[in-house]
Formats: sequence, structure tokens, C-alpha cells
Amino acid sequence: MIRRIARAVALTAAFATIVTAAQAASIITLWDFQDYYQDPVTLDWIVTPRYTPSIGSGSWEVQGTAVFDPDQQDYRDPANPLETTSSSDPIHLINEFMGYGLDVDNAPPQGTGNKTAGVRFNVSTVGYENIVVSFDIRHKYRSPRHARVQYTVDGVNWVDSLLFEANNPFEADYWYNGRTVDLSGVPGVADNPLFGFRVVAEFGPSGLYEASKTGATFRQRDLFRFDMVQVSGTVIPEPASLLTLGLGAAGLIGSIRLKRR
Repeated sequence: MIRRIARAVALTAAFATIVTAAQAASIITLWDFQDYYQDPVTLDWIVTPRYTPSIGSGSWEVQGTAVFDPDQQDYRDPANPLETTSSSDPIHLINEFMGYGLDVDNAPPQGTGNKTAGVRFNVSTVGYENIVVSFDIRHKYRSPRHARVQYTVDGVNWVDSLLFEANNPFEADYWYNGRTVDLSGVPGVADNPLFGFRVVAEFGPSGLYEASKTGATFRQRDLFRFDMVQVSGTVIPEPASLLTLGLGAAGLIGSIRLKRR
């Protein structure tokens, strides 16, 4: 009897463990946009750009009038006291002025190209559900104030999701970290090889692009910089595994109850 109870408890615990593991969020893809290492002789940190994912797989591409600018390294200008923020990239624990991001310039001309210019990220969600996307975004003080997140489930058509608004306190660049969009339960997002999302500049309530700092004038050449772009989700459990464990646990518990009668 004791052995049967122990086996039932163990099997039930295993079932609960698998369910819990399946529900735990995992990083599917992450871009942090650099590689770095410490020189063993000089002890200096060497940082080089990396535009492929550091975790998982995926791709990105500029959208609309946006132009990729590869010549962007320092997140902050140490000589500019108004630049007070950095992204959430862990490299800043080593040196807050080091690192790379994905920098795109060239918004559309004022009054044109609403929700067309920005960056698209393509990530297969096959095998995952409860999809969440997040990113850090830097606004220059004259870049577009409003950034719209859109998603696609067919690789072609875009659906509006959350709209994020900047409000730079100074005439300087400003990071907004951990912008997050929870797409759990959105039809077609989970288990989809064609999933993608993009972040694009959107008109303000005035029907025109508005600058990130209140009172500033929008400037077309400015757009966004991205860092720590991440897609996460929970592993879709194998139905056969869950069924087998569930039936096994139920059978053992039922057997114990019958023995007691």
C-alpha cells in the first residue's frame, strides 16, 4: 500500500512538473545587437556589432522610408549631461557607454507614410504559445513621438496592436525600456512559422507626426533605435505525454482507493 501511494504521488508530481514547465515562459528569440569579450592581456572590453539573434533564430528588415545606420556605437554621449538613459542591455553593467543597438533613420516626410516606417522582426513561433514581444526603444527628441506595434500571422498583412507614446523630458535622446505587447490568445500568433511584428512611426492626434519632446519640431531624418528585442512564449506540451501521465496518475490513485474498500 505504501509503495502504491508513493508511486501515485511521484507520478502526480511528475505530471505537475511537466505542466508547470510547459507553462513557464521561454525566450524564443533575442537580439542584443553585439558580441563582447575581455582582452586577456589589456583587460579591455572589446565590443563588436551583431545583427543576428544572440538567442534563437529570426530576421529583421527596415520598413518604408527607414534606413539602417550601422555607424552607431555609443548609447550615450558622456559629454552630454542631458543624455541620462541607456537601454536595459546587460553590457551596461560593464560600461554604461558601450554597446550597439539597431539604429534606423529617415522617417517619412511630414504628413505622409503613416504607420509604414520602422523595423520588422520575423520570428517563427512553431511549438510555442502565449507569445509576448518586448523591446527597448530610443527616441531622439525630434523623432516621431508615437510608435505603433503591429503583428502579422500570414507574413503579409498587418494588424494594429499597442501604441506607445514618448515624452522626452530634455532636448536629448531618451530610452524607453521594456515596451511589452502580450499576444497570448490572439488567433494565429501561436505555433506559426509566419509570425512577425514591427514597430512603425504613427501620426499623433493632430494627424501629423509629432516630436518626442513636447514643443519640439518633428525632424524627418530621425527615427528610432532598438535594443533587447525579444519574443518569448511557453512550450506547447505534447498531448501524448500529458495524456499518458494523466491517465497513469489517475489509474494509480483509483487503484489505491479500490484497495481501501
